Amino acid sequence: MALIQDTVIKGLKVENCYIAVGSITLAADRTEIYFNLNFSVTKEHPPLFTDYFTCSYDIDGGEIVEQAYTYLKSLSRFSGAADV
Repeated sequence: MALIQDTVIKGLKVENCYIAVGSITLAADRTEIYFNLNFSVTKEHPPLFTDYFTCSYDIDGGEIVEQAYTYLKSLSRFSGAADV
């Protein structure tokens, strides 16, 4: 699971940037998810940039990684991203 979207990283325009959740951690109280998001030229390339996010966790909301991507897609920054 990942996202594809045109983006700008450190002033460089990256078309069809491959955006994927890297490491993900569930808070000890199981109310939040902490995860990093890696931005790469392609799936095979190392990340050009990494960003960090926190979102709510719903124990009945399905897979933890799916919840992270659902959260990302709710942000205007990623609303136009395609799923891959």
